[in-house]
Amino acid sequence: MRLLATTLMHRLPRARRHLQHFLDASGTSVTINLTQLLRDDPGVRALAFRTMAAQLQRGQTAGRLAAPQVMFKNTDWRWATGSLVLHWRQVGDQIQLHCCDRYHFQRHTGRISSPVHRLAVWLESQGAAAAFDMVGRAVVSVEAVHSEATPVVQYKRLYL
Repeated sequence: MRLLATTLMHRLPRARRHLQHFLDASGTSVTINLTQLLRDDPGVRALAFRTMAAQLQRGQTAGRLAAPQVMFKNTDWRWATGSLVLHWRQVGDQIQLHCCDRYHFQRHTGRISSPVHRLAVWLESQGAAAAFDMVGRAVVSVEAVHSEATPVVQYKRLYL
């Protein structure tokens, strides 16, 4: 797995660092730059902003949202984090976001990467690797959330 981290992932610096941290087996938390993630990944940003805008329109001032791995458009961030759960709360005209999610591997994924996941689970069971928490914070304006919260699909009304 170290070979994977050092060779195949040379163009994915975040993913490489997180895999190496997992293999170092310390289990200590890693801080991710949530502001940078929202800048770099249009899929996660769109999902987060749409979800928060909808929750704000329903009168909520706090909430949570899940960003599954398939929503990531940036491969480095997708492999570095897997999926993420984001928590948010409105404070005045700003929204404070934070995440605390676990970097770990699942034994049964049903994906092409299943052998890598099974190996990682085995390494962890042998004490040669350790899951860890990923924590991060970001602040965005309520105005930005509403202005960027466009629907994924826009329908045009047809008059016949």
